[in-house]
Amino acid sequence: MNQPVINWKSFLRSIKTQVKHAESLRRNISDPFIGIRSIGPCAFDIDSKTEKGMIALIENDSDKLMKNTYRAVFYDYPSYKRMTNLTVVLPPVTFLACRIVGFQSMDYEGEKIYLLALGLGRTYAPHGDEDGLIWNFVFFYCLFPSKKIVYLGSVDVSASRFVGRDVRFFNADTMSLTWLDIVAPNRTRLDNDVIYMAAFGFSTGRRVGSRLVFQFDLKKNRVIRGSHKLNLAEGPQGYLLTAKKEVNTVSLISSERLGSLMNCMIQPRYPSQLNHLIFTGNLGSTLSIYDWRFGIQVGSIQFDRDMLTWGMGIVWANGQALPLDLDSERLVQSGLRLITLNRYNRLSKVQAWDLSKLLIKKWDPFESINKEQQVVLSTEDERDVTSLYSWWHNGTERLKQLASQLFLDPKNHDILPYVLDTEEDLLREHDLDMVVSAYSVSTTPLLYLLDREGYLNVIDIETGQTALTVIDIDEANDIYLVGDEEMFVSTMENRHYSFISRAKLNTQLRSFR
Repeated sequence: MNQPVINWKSFLRSIKTQVKHAESLRRNISDPFIGIRSIGPCAFDIDSKTEKGMIALIENDSDKLMKNTYRAVFYDYPSYKRMTNLTVVLPPVTFLACRIVGFQSMDYEGEKIYLLALGLGRTYAPHGDEDGLIWNFVFFYCLFPSKKIVYLGSVDVSASRFVGRDVRFFNADTMSLTWLDIVAPNRTRLDNDVIYMAAFGFSTGRRVGSRLVFQFDLKKNRVIRGSHKLNLAEGPQGYLLTAKKEVNTVSLISSERLGSLMNCMIQPRYPSQLNHLIFTGNLGSTLSIYDWRFGIQVGSIQFDRDMLTWGMGIVWANGQALPLDLDSERLVQSGLRLITLNRYNRLSKVQAWDLSKLLIKKWDPFESINKEQQVVLSTEDERDVTSLYSWWHNGTERLKQLASQLFLDPKNHDILPYVLDTEEDLLREHDLDMVVSAYSVSTTPLLYLLDREGYLNVIDIETGQTALTVIDIDEANDIYLVGDEEMFVSTMENRHYSFISRAKLNTQLRSFR
């Protein structure tokens, strides 16, 4: 594929005369979190239609908080009004860090609630990534419109050595739960008061991909007033959850593997036709596609050369928010793309993949198959495959067929429902003359890249055109795109956040084209 190479150094030199334009975008137009120091990444949930929602972060202010005390602070968006906060208290001399690992809104009994999961564990930073956390315990809360915060319970997951990367909450209203009858047949079957959280990540060591599903009940809760002292106690092998007489409806009901040597992942929330899939980047020349409900591989994306994929994003070519009820045919016309960030030979490469095949061809684990299509395993092989898929004895014939084929011939990609390759499905490819330290992908086909020198770089992926705004942010280490209006850039020193109006930024980008 003959794509132009982006020479960032020469491009930077050519626009230095426009630095005055960039100066107007320097740092921020306002700093609603002034004086706040945050631990770990911020979390946000913004409605794409109303552009309203909530931002949450963990406050770290040693002058105001005691040791082993953390404060989760909630801000209204876009007003940045401080709505409420939750203070959690750990036992003395606890060497556990606290992070927001899940934050999402959900409609419940006619009002919008926010579900919060706080993870406690040890930091995981093998490559200097300070946001990693090995989960030991997860505590669940719910924030109601009245600003009331209720405690729902906690669970010990220390045995899994799990490093979470993404979570999603769901219930019977937002997702069909038929698959839970297969992977968690003993789960509690109640009404919509029962909420589930799927967590995606990997276990330390060989970085085995993992999917966990938790269950909890909204009706059984305890109102938090002031601070919440966590029910932890020191045991002979570390910290344990104590058996205090308080509400606890949380349980871990399912765990499945998602491959090995995982390096990155993305779980698309939209369109709904793909929300059961997860894309994983492995330490090799192949991206894998899993049905995360069952932990089974259903697709692959083949590269021509060895590359390390370390980041991914989902965008629409037309750059517009789409109605939720569009059928697959109309979605194909809108141009669904998977964006991958790759490294090879000390260079960075951006690729855009066409995902039309995933919308056109449907993978259905519940479809019936003919007897002659069934794969018969030996007794020994069936014992081995059962250890790979905990649902085996409850699985459908279609699931067992694919699982058996993968077990007998794992390198045969022809058996997978979805296979993407460079000839048919790779649409764009750009080499970058820069070392990328952080990125963010907007729903429009724009890729925001932060380099190690503190410059913000922007690529229009779909057209191949480049645009750039230079914003000198010392010690910058992460980017957040919030709604359609703003971009947050966090700095390494105590996770301080700087703010840039993305609306003004986009105006400037258009002037560069």
